Amino acid sequence: MMILPDYCTGILRLSLDKETYERAGLVGKPAVSAGKRGTRARWCASGKVVEINLRLPSMFHGKKGFDRIVWSFKNVLKDPLTWLFCDLSLGDDVPIKKHHPVTRACETKVHCSNVLKVPVLNPPEKSLATFKDDFNDYALNLQEWLSLVSIESPRIEVEDNIDPFFSRYDLELDVTTPEAKIIKMKWKGMLPAHWIAQLFTVCIKNSSKCAEPMAWFALSVHGFRNSPVSWKCFQHGDSLHGENGYTVMKLPRRNIDDNSPVEYIMWELVGGLDRHP
Repeated sequence: MMILPDYCTGILRLSLDKETYERAGLVGKPAVSAGKRGTRARWCASGKVVEINLRLPSMFHGKKGFDRIVWSFKNVLKDPLTWLFCDLSLGDDVPIKKHHPVTRACETKVHCSNVLKVPVLNPPEKSLATFKDDFNDYALNLQEWLSLVSIESPRIEVEDNIDPFFSRYDLELDVTTPEAKIIKMKWKGMLPAHWIAQLFTVCIKNSSKCAEPMAWFALSVHGFRNSPVSWKCFQHGDSLHGENGYTVMKLPRRNIDDNSPVEYIMWELVGGLDRHP
């Protein structure tokens, strides 16, 4: 079972397997399923998603709709569960302390790479007749390279000489971009959106102060793989992709003496069965 409160709209979302749904007596809709055999979904493919609007006039004690929810939680959804909360408050007087929580701090992991081959970081010129196709190729190639950086793949190292029989990955190099070492910082845990926004702001400020005119950075964020919702709280299919994953990259200036506005590019990862607003 998963409970996701939507604080903006007051909607409580429950993802239930078929057996629990039938015993709970709540009204829901079928959960999105990829329909692939041989794969285990995070929740049953025949399960249900229940959405409860807690702001309705019927959500008061004594009302039929509210009493049904109370009965379900008292008689069916009563098994003890381990909950994951995010609390950025400091001190010993936070409300959750009385429940004796186990604290898991998100530690920073820093990795300095070997010398890497760097691809073309700037997009093609918009004036080109083939700009649309060229930009798609550029964006896909750059996103693939960033993914290899994130998993510390040796395929992008300058000293890599793997046999093409085992790996056919080929990098389109930029003669104006030198080979470089890259520092990767990683946090793993339940990180709220405003913390990520603050991190992005810090990256922008620090990169603007950098003495290197060709400085750039990329910020990648991945959601929980077993989340029942994707973008804008739309249902997330049971394939393990598209969990609100995105990458924002600040691009280097095209020329060292260029005073043009700084450019950014963003990739959004969406599951094959997920809706995107």
